[in-house]
Amino acid sequence: MKLILFPALILFGTLIFGEEDTRADGHSIHGEVFNVGPRQAAVLIDGTGDVNFPVSTRSKEAQAFFNEGIGQLHGYWDFEAERSFRQASAIDPDCAMAYWGIAMANYKNADRGKGFIGEALKRIDGTNEKEKLWINSLAAWFDKSTGKDKERREAIADSIRKIVSKYPDDVEAKAFLYRWTYQNSRKGVPIPDFDAMTAISDQIFAKAPSHPTHHYVIHLWDRKKPANALESAALCGPSAPAIAHMWHMPGHIYSKLRRYREAAWYQEASARVDHAHMMKFHLLPDQIHNFAHNNEWLVRNLIYIGRGRDAVSLARNMIELPRLPKFSKEGDDKSYDPNKSSWKHGRKHLKDTLFQFEQWNELLALQDTPWLEPDGKTISRSELDKYIAIASFETGDIEAGRKILAKVKSDSNTHRELSIYDALNATPPDTEKAASLLPRLRSVPKIRHAWLWHRAGDNEKAVAMARDAVKTTPGQVIPLAIQVQILYSAGKLDEAEKSFKKLRTTACVADTDLPVFRPLAEIAAQLGFPEKWQTPASPKNDPGPHPDLESLGPFRWSPPIAPGFALHDFNGKEYRLTNRKGKA
Repeated sequence: MKLILFPALILFGTLIFGEEDTRADGHSIHGEVFNVGPRQAAVLIDGTGDVNFPVSTRSKEAQAFFNEGIGQLHGYWDFEAERSFRQASAIDPDCAMAYWGIAMANYKNADRGKGFIGEALKRIDGTNEKEKLWINSLAAWFDKSTGKDKERREAIADSIRKIVSKYPDDVEAKAFLYRWTYQNSRKGVPIPDFDAMTAISDQIFAKAPSHPTHHYVIHLWDRKKPANALESAALCGPSAPAIAHMWHMPGHIYSKLRRYREAAWYQEASARVDHAHMMKFHLLPDQIHNFAHNNEWLVRNLIYIGRGRDAVSLARNMIELPRLPKFSKEGDDKSYDPNKSSWKHGRKHLKDTLFQFEQWNELLALQDTPWLEPDGKTISRSELDKYIAIASFETGDIEAGRKILAKVKSDSNTHRELSIYDALNATPPDTEKAASLLPRLRSVPKIRHAWLWHRAGDNEKAVAMARDAVKTTPGQVIPLAIQVQILYSAGKLDEAEKSFKKLRTTACVADTDLPVFRPLAEIAAQLGFPEKWQTPASPKNDPGPHPDLESLGPFRWSPPIAPGFALHDFNGKEYRLTNRKGKA
């Protein structure tokens, strides 16, 4: 196709523009700054936020795409925001604010942002007074000659504050003031008055109760006082339900408050929305901002609430996703950087999840597969060897465990840890040796350390350490489940019963047939609890609407179905996708 069309393009360029078009393939006629970024056309998506930011354009369609871009900016969905603003500029090339929007979507990228705001400045004569303030404030932000980073941050906040002062009924001006004030606080410009920030958000919600500013409120209080953002946490996702990050952010608040079931619900909602969007629009997973971050956090919260099977399923899915190649050196395959990728997080969480739920056989089965094989970047040989040795000891394959033990003598702490498992799984168990090594064991989760003390026969140390572990991990199922087992075995039946009552609620959605929970069935019977000892899950305790999760998208990503086609070759023979089923 290129051989046929390329001469025609040269002819077109020569005839229409009077000179040969010498641009490289894939380069934009609009200039270098347009050469990267989203290349597919935007579409109007329901649920990107209830926003209204009127700009100078005669096109209702351009205005709709501009509003969509604003909603996407509020949801930190900058890649899609740029796509929407580019669509607005394609529909109305003279709309200066469309280029302002593209620049805002690149506010962290000075090179590209400066190019886009330059396009807005070229068209500034066609704007109204308010738009000139918006464009000039962002142009000053990208002009690094105007001062150091902190000074530029203070300047853009002041310029938007002037817009708010001049147009006090403008909701979007207040929303962007809130956004810049929060973002600046993460870069050395402290927030002088949190009450003033609350006053701004109150004014926004008085006029637009479902405005996506709920997202910024969560960010503001996340690190200071999470409980202050509970109302916004409940309303954030519904304020822009098509943007996955808006469902993710409430998970921050609930995680900080140790309400892990609610946190997992919101992060699962986020994952499902992202999966549905990627599959619909044929996007690679890690193209989406915070996709890997959300899903790995979801896996962590699934572990906390005991949903081991779903945690494993999602971790495996993150590994098998198509990878978006990232290289620290362009063209150098050896410089592949998996940092922050789904693949990296999935591999880490898969081994950790199998370990925490004591799924030893599954861990052993995956050791020589692409799921867990060491690669030197995400899983080291020594790290995997330790997990495999423990799994071998715990399943009775002492010889396999001792082979690895002999290899790790240079790593004193790993050698000590594996020696403890070797001693405890010997026939008979060498509890004296294990007890001599345990005081010097480092970098082991406290509840796991307590369990090893219990198995070594020192219940006093085990009980004390388990109490401390549960105290420092409130709301997590596995530490509480192990504490119950330690207390019961130590003969502290009253305390065991009290902890079990708490576990019944905490573990309401846990997979209690997994190995780490299996001993609880007998303990439940001895303490007089029913065979199905979990209490039903209580309704989520927040005021926000909770759509059915299935309606938001699938739990796992899967490749989208290719659209059907019928094409002819140069002989006129027809090829149909339906005839290629099952073939390459």
